Amino acid sequence: SLPKRLFTRLDKGPLSGTAVQENQFNKALTTLYQLKGWDPVTGVPTFERLERLGLGWTEEATGNGKYS
Repeated sequence: SLPKRLFTRLDKGPLSGTAVQENQFNKALTTLYQLKGWDPVTGVPTFERLERLGLGWTEEATGNGKYS
């Protein structure tokens, strides 16, 4: 997770008075992870994504057939 200060309102500059909303940021991050084929909780590529990249063999190489 990111430091809370990144979600505080800006005091200066063209975006003064605005802030990134933490819930909106987290929703966008989850969407990004899903689009990339990553687990939205861990941020680790899913087995399906690894397979599409030709890296399915890494699933076994990481032990017990579990990558994430």
